[in-house]
Amino acid sequence: MEIVYIEDMQELSMIKYVDKIEIVNKKVNKCIDELCINFLSTMQGRIKSLQKKFGLKYNVPIYINENNILFKIMDNHKIYWINYLLVDKIYKSDKIMIIFKNSDKIVIDGNYRTIINNYRKVHNIYLNIKK
Repeated sequence: MEIVYIEDMQELSMIKYVDKIEIVNKKVNKCIDELCINFLSTMQGRIKSLQKKFGLKYNVPIYINENNILFKIMDNHKIYWINYLLVDKIYKSDKIMIIFKNSDKIVIDGNYRTIINNYRKVHNIYLNIKK
C-alpha cells in the first residue's frame, strides 16, 4: 500500500495512505521499523545499507519497498516522513508547500533549501536503484 506521508505526533503516528488515514499508537520510528520488517529488514538495517552504498552520513532516507521511499522533513513544530515517489511539487511562497500526486498537500515552516537537498538526495538514490 502506498504511503503518502507519516506525521510524527510524538507518542502517536498518523500514516496518510493514498486512500485512507491511520492513527497508530506507536512512535514514528517503531511504525517505520515495522513497515521495513514486513519487507525482511529493520529500519536500522535499511539506513546502514544506504549509508554504506551511497556514503550518506545524515538525513538518510528509508527505502521500504519499490512503492515507498521516505525522507524526513521538519518544520518548527512537526516532523514528517514523506514518500518521495508521490511528491508532485515542492514550492515556496510564504511557507513551503508540498503537493502530492494524489492532490494531498502539506504546508510547513521549514528550511526550503534543506528540503530540496533531501529530495534531490532521494532522487539520486532512486535513479541509481532503478538502473
